[in-house]
Amino acid sequence: MAVRRSSVFELGIPVIGSPHQRSIEHINAVAHAQQEHNNDDIPSALDGRREYSLSQFAFKQSLMENARHPLTHGHKKMGSYLLAG
Repeated sequence: MAVRRSSVFELGIPVIGSPHQRSIEHINAVAHAQQEHNNDDIPSALDGRREYSLSQFAFKQSLMENARHPLTHGHKKMGSYLLAG
C-alpha cells in the first residue's frame, strides 16, 4: 500500500518538505518490492531507509531546536521511538 503525501507530515519549516517527500518515496519503494515479490531488494532498501531516517531526523531536530519550534520535544520523542533498535 502506497503512502501518500499529507499535511500530517508538514511542520511549518519549508526545508523539511522535500526530505519528507523523499521519505515517502523510500517507503513506497519498499512496498513496491514487496508487492512484486522482489525479496532480494527489501533488506538493502530497508537499511537505506533507516540510514536516511537517522540522518534526516538529526537534521530536522537541529532545525527545530534552532527555530524554537513548539513541537520540538514531541518530534524528538516520536523520532526516538520510531528509530529505536
